[in-house]
Amino acid sequence: MSLKKGDLVVCPKGVKHFHGAAPGKRMVQMTITGGDAYGKNIEWLEEVAGEQYNSI
Repeated sequence: MSLKKGDLVVCPKGVKHFHGAAPGKRMVQMTITGGDAYGKNIEWLEEVAGEQYNSI
C-alpha cells in the first residue's frame, strides 16, 4: 500500500502490520491509540530489520 500526505490508516485490534518509507524517502507518522476494558492499548511488535524489510 502506498500512502500520500494526509492519508489515514486504521489498523484493527489484533492485526499485525508494519510501516516504513520507500527507499530514498522519509516517513513521519502520528499514532493515536485507545485503551480496552483492561487498560491495554497497543502491543508493539519487534523491529523489522532492514534486510527483512527490503526483501518484501
